[in-house]
Amino acid sequence: MVILELRELAQVLDLKVSSIQKEFTSIADRLAALRRKWVEVEEPERPAIVKEQEVLKEKQLLLAEQVNVWRDRLRSVEMPLGEAATKASLEEMLGCGDPQVVAAVENAKRLMAMDPEEKAVLFSKAAAVSANTPVGRLMERARSSYDLRTGGPGVRQEVAVEFANRSGVSQDDSVVADLEEASQNTDAILSDVAARTLIQILRFRAVRAAELDTVFQAVQKLTKIKNPLVIPVLIEILRTPRQGYVYVNGNLQEGPNGTSRMLALISLVEWRTREAQDAIRTRMNDRDPDIFNAAEKALQAFPGEWIGHPS
Repeated sequence: MVILELRELAQVLDLKVSSIQKEFTSIADRLAALRRKWVEVEEPERPAIVKEQEVLKEKQLLLAEQVNVWRDRLRSVEMPLGEAATKASLEEMLGCGDPQVVAAVENAKRLMAMDPEEKAVLFSKAAAVSANTPVGRLMERARSSYDLRTGGPGVRQEVAVEFANRSGVSQDDSVVADLEEASQNTDAILSDVAARTLIQILRFRAVRAAELDTVFQAVQKLTKIKNPLVIPVLIEILRTPRQGYVYVNGNLQEGPNGTSRMLALISLVEWRTREAQDAIRTRMNDRDPDIFNAAEKALQAFPGEWIGHPS
C-alpha cells in the first residue's frame, strides 16, 4: 500500500514506466512487421531491413534498461524500506532529469515534512468513496455484511464477480477509479473486496473488449496491481491469443492482441511463481514468434523452479 504522502509520486512514476513499456511494445510491433516484410521482398532489399532491425533492437535494449531503473524507483515508493531509505530514494530522483518526477518528489517531501495534525486534515478524505456511487454501496456492504466479513475469500470473490458482471459496470471508468481508491482502505476486508472487484473488471476488459487499445490499457493496470490475485488473470491473457480492432490513421483495422499478451508475460516473469513459470513454459510452442522468443529468454534468464519474486 502506497503511503499517502507518496501517492502522487507513485502515480507519476507509474506513468513513466507505462510510457516506456508502450514504446518497447511499439518497437516489438515494428520488428514483427519487418520480419514479415523480409520474407516478402527481394534479396537486394533485405540488408536494409536487417540494418533497421538492428537499430530497433539496440533501442529496445536501452528501453529495457531504462524501464528497470524506473521500476526500481517506483518500487522504492510503493514498498518503502524505512524513512532513511525513502529519503535517499527521493534525493536520487531529484537528479533524474524529468521535470514531472522532480515536481512530484518536491511535493512528497513537502507533505512528509508537514505537521501531523495538518496532514491528517488534508488526507482525511483520501480513501473515502461516496456512499451514493456503486462502489460506495459495495464498500458499505463490505463494511456491514456479516457474510462478507466472516465468510472468507470465496464469498468475497463471488461478490466481486457478481458486481463486475453487472450491465455497464465494466465499461465505467469512474467505477475503476473508485475501486482503485477503495483498495487503499486500511480496513483489510474493504480493500480485499475492492481489489478483487477491480481485478475482475479489468479482466473483463482484457479478455472481452473488442478495441485493442482498451485491452492494452486494462492489462497495463493489471500489471501495476501488487496483489497475487492478478496472476491467474495474467496467465489467462497470455494463454489467449485473439483478434480485435485498432484505429490506424482514423480507420478501424483488425489485429492481434500480441502486445497485451507480451505485457502479461513480462509481468508474470516479475512475479516468478510456479504458476507463472508453468504458463510461460506452455508458450514455447506459441504461434507468435515474439511470445515464443520472450518465453524462451525468460526461462533462460531465470532457470530452476520459480518460487516467487524475492522481496
